[in-house]
Amino acid sequence: MGAAASCAISLAALYLTDEIRIPPSGVGIFFLVQLLAPAVSIGAGWLSDRLPNRLSLLRGCILWLAVGWLLFGITTDLADALLVSALFLCFTGTVNAQFFSVATEQIVSEDEPRRNMITSTLRGGNAVGYVIGPALASFLATGLGLRTVFVSAAILYILAAGSTLWLRPSNRISDRAAARPPHQPSGRIGFQLCAYGAGITLVLSGDAMKLGYMPVLVVDHLGHRPADFGILLSASAVVEFVVFPLAGVLADRIGPAKVITIALLIGAVDYSILARTSSIWQLYVVQILHVAVIVGMFGIGIAYLQGISSRRPGMASSTFFAAQGVATPLGGLIGSLSVGVAGLPGMFFLPAIFCLLCGVSFAVFAGREKTRS
Repeated sequence: MGAAASCAISLAALYLTDEIRIPPSGVGIFFLVQLLAPAVSIGAGWLSDRLPNRLSLLRGCILWLAVGWLLFGITTDLADALLVSALFLCFTGTVNAQFFSVATEQIVSEDEPRRNMITSTLRGGNAVGYVIGPALASFLATGLGLRTVFVSAAILYILAAGSTLWLRPSNRISDRAAARPPHQPSGRIGFQLCAYGAGITLVLSGDAMKLGYMPVLVVDHLGHRPADFGILLSASAVVEFVVFPLAGVLADRIGPAKVITIALLIGAVDYSILARTSSIWQLYVVQILHVAVIVGMFGIGIAYLQGISSRRPGMASSTFFAAQGVATPLGGLIGSLSVGVAGLPGMFFLPAIFCLLCGVSFAVFAGREKTRS
């Protein structure tokens, strides 16, 4: 699913400008519509926790996305593209959230003790897909044209839906879980999800700033080729493939809260180095350190949220991906404001502060919850 999503999204803007002849401002509107995605994800999470079979919802959402990308590939004007984006493509985060909800139910139904390791490994596989997708899209667009990219994405989604057929519906977690203890009322769980979601949004807004402005830093400020930026990203992808499962093993041993705290504090160091970068080798150090942030938030963060709301894994997963959806436009807004004040690379001190504040706050928060329990 990671390859399917990144395959289509990576060339969506190019398709709009080159094939449909939409001006750059129209492309911005197309992606602005994706702000509907967090609301769709939260609504689907609420629904999935009340359905007798979450697998059916997952398959339906995957096939809905496949139809959406097929329709996107035959659009001829901006209005059609916006309609497809609003009705179909906003379900990308929902599919990811429901996938991890189903995975959690499968893990619980099998009484699997390595929950964090399995969840982190699955998330790592999804991340590898996001690396493969753009390369596949570039190959297809060069040889067969841009429209074939979206047909291929639809085929990948259909294959993903087919791969779920071997899964059998598991007992609902709410049926298997013990009664909720008195110190964990639903209102408090809701507050925890909202607080953690806000922290995810802040931390990942820094990731959006990094992805948006680091190419400018590499090419325009340090004087390197665009290809050097691609090599830089590839280096971190290789490290992610190894670190995701290892972080899961560590979280199973010392607890996910400690792993997330360590990842956030490493993130503060990582962004601080980036904010003072003056050579390409420093960016390689930044990329390797940043893997800790990616793994901590994307790999272990989902498992931690589902642990907070063990009876409602759909809402927990949806909260994570909704926060991720908000973080991207927020990072763009913060980046556009901070680059004018602090410049490049000084603007990255701001996400360093975000990581430090969230790391300290999370450590205190998790410690209090452990004491209370």
